[in-house]
Amino acid sequence: MINLAKAGDSEAIRDMVRYCCEMSEAIEEIAEKKSESLIKWAKGRANWPVMLCRHETSAKPVAAYLDKIKLGSECIINANGVQVAKYSLRTPINRFVWRKLKGLRFSIDLMSDVPGIAKIDFDSLPKLTKANAKAWADKALMPYISEWKQSGHPEWLRQEETRSLVSRLTEQSDDLDEATDGMEISDRYASVLSVEFVVLTKKLLEEKTDTKERWQCLREVFRELTQLRRDDHRAVRTVIKRDRWNREVEREEEEGLERMDKEHKQHLIDICFSPMHNQAMAEGFGGGEYGKKMAELLHRIKFDLPWKDFRFDAEMSGKTHPNGIKPNPTESDLIRPNPTE
Repeated sequence: MINLAKAGDSEAIRDMVRYCCEMSEAIEEIAEKKSESLIKWAKGRANWPVMLCRHETSAKPVAAYLDKIKLGSECIINANGVQVAKYSLRTPINRFVWRKLKGLRFSIDLMSDVPGIAKIDFDSLPKLTKANAKAWADKALMPYISEWKQSGHPEWLRQEETRSLVSRLTEQSDDLDEATDGMEISDRYASVLSVEFVVLTKKLLEEKTDTKERWQCLREVFRELTQLRRDDHRAVRTVIKRDRWNREVEREEEEGLERMDKEHKQHLIDICFSPMHNQAMAEGFGGGEYGKKMAELLHRIKFDLPWKDFRFDAEMSGKTHPNGIKPNPTESDLIRPNPTE
């Protein structure tokens, strides 16, 4: 979704904005109730998602929120809010450094099975500043690069060579498809050989003056021509089957889209009628609070809404149907005593 949104896809942008806002609101609610559950994830970060209103007049509530979850308290850069730092991650160079540091930590964790990289104690390093940047790089960055060149770099080179080879083959294939106008190369070559076959057979027949020799030559030419025609007919049948298969795939895709569209419309119709249906269901369960609760539970199950955490009130949890289940008169009268007996 992120890649689609960056590429300008309007639906991906819409969904991403909605999800981000909903998740940011949920995170703030968690921070209000269980801030300790967020500290583990916030203390090593330099930034955090925050819901901001356009008319915010003070940054104190936001600062209090970030202090509550201890944002940046154990971050590798100065982001703990205690020491004054006049920089922002919105600045391109700062954002670049922060992203590279996150990537370095991830790479160290990923290659922790390499002895030289496993020795790098990322958490014991001081906070990265201009003053200790060289010492910081000597203890973390340079050992990683050295070990990576010996262990990971050869594998990376082989992967790059394979990727480059596949890219070249793909480009060559695209060029050939464009040159042959979508036809198979073997079909193009077969057409050329067919022309050569006709030219050579005419020359052979012209060189044969004896009747028997011409007859023998014609028989051989006819045998080869018959095989050539069989191959042509087989190729035509293959094209017909391929076209038929493509049409079948297109038809199935169209039917699938139509079916999804109908299901979507029916779903919307069901949602529109759900209030009336819920009211009828509530009455069917005897009305009152019990009937409403049961109707709401069925509504959640039907429309794939969260229902596993749905609970009745404590005073209702042990109650049965208020009015009981009325017997169906048609079912209770199925077996009647025979009056003649």
